[in-house]
Amino acid sequence: MAATDSSGKKLLGPLPRRYAVVQLDPVGMVNHLQDSIALSAAHKLSKKKYLVLIDSVRELPVQGRPWFRFGLSPVATSLRVGDPKRCITSDMVVPIYPNTAHPTGRPAVRPATSFPFSNCYHWIDYEIVVRVKNVEGGWDHSHAISIGNSQFRQVEKTFGQDWGRVRQLLDERGPAERAHGSDADVFNPASSSSHSSTDLPHEAQPDRSQGSQDSDRGSSTIDSDVSSIDVPDLFGDDVDPRVAELLPLVNLWLDITEHLEEDTIPNPEDLFHERDAIVSIIHEARKRRAQRKAVEREARTQHPGIDYGVSPPVPLDDAVPPIERHSPASGQPEASRSTAKQLSASFRRIFTRISRVIRALLPLRQKPA
Repeated sequence: MAATDSSGKKLLGPLPRRYAVVQLDPVGMVNHLQDSIALSAAHKLSKKKYLVLIDSVRELPVQGRPWFRFGLSPVATSLRVGDPKRCITSDMVVPIYPNTAHPTGRPAVRPATSFPFSNCYHWIDYEIVVRVKNVEGGWDHSHAISIGNSQFRQVEKTFGQDWGRVRQLLDERGPAERAHGSDADVFNPASSSSHSSTDLPHEAQPDRSQGSQDSDRGSSTIDSDVSSIDVPDLFGDDVDPRVAELLPLVNLWLDITEHLEEDTIPNPEDLFHERDAIVSIIHEARKRRAQRKAVEREARTQHPGIDYGVSPPVPLDDAVPPIERHSPASGQPEASRSTAKQLSASFRRIFTRISRVIRALLPLRQKPA
């Protein structure tokens, strides 16, 4: 039975500004590596279900693609973990109604659809970019809970005020304190204490000199208007497969009460621990592959006439249809593929013009002073 929204229309992907439940698929992230050690380690990882808000669209959902990228804001059941180095305090949160508890009496955000849990908060500067696995038949939004556009903007505004406080606290620091960290570190989610975007373990970080399309962003956790989206990135054409390989692959469900109860919502910090663990497993698998390749090259150099019959691991591009081959045009003659690329480029130019008009009509998002 095809999935539909409340109006009966099929949807290719989950809509932003909806609450959802996600669960990491570590085995799915390493299957293509053909590495038994990595596969065994992935099977042993814990997999909790986490409550999130679908924050930003990083890649347009297209039928036939195995996954597409979204920015998610994990939801917590406690005040934020303080970050003294970056002057982020534990009260920089927004309660989600019916929860109204806050140290300073800050008003709660009131989702457009009744929210089922009474102990939840949005945290400032708390985001993770993931690959959401596609769902055959579409996405059913009939039970989805929406935060609503006006409330979404209210959370942005509140966190904008918090960033003003951060700036004020920074200005009050003395020379000795400033010596331990620059202002740039505060608004740089690549710092070790921040959880935002592709904040990966240092040893597994992609080469940012190549311009990762999913680089860390110094913004509030609610940050998904059109001006924050890189237009070419929406089509997934410029995503490095080795970078995509490190993004968490998750199952996502919109009917949150089917998967979580109020007293079973886990600490969102654990999601980042799970992400770090699987990234480390992939990193180790890459090193083993490189070592095998080096041994093979050395053996062929010394004995060029011998076929060792060693097949390299299947690359990500062969295990999951790569970004540049999401279209079925890969099986067509070269002339057809060229035409498809021209049409795609033309469509992107049109979409760029449209997005510029939309950005001009949208109010500017508040940023740190």
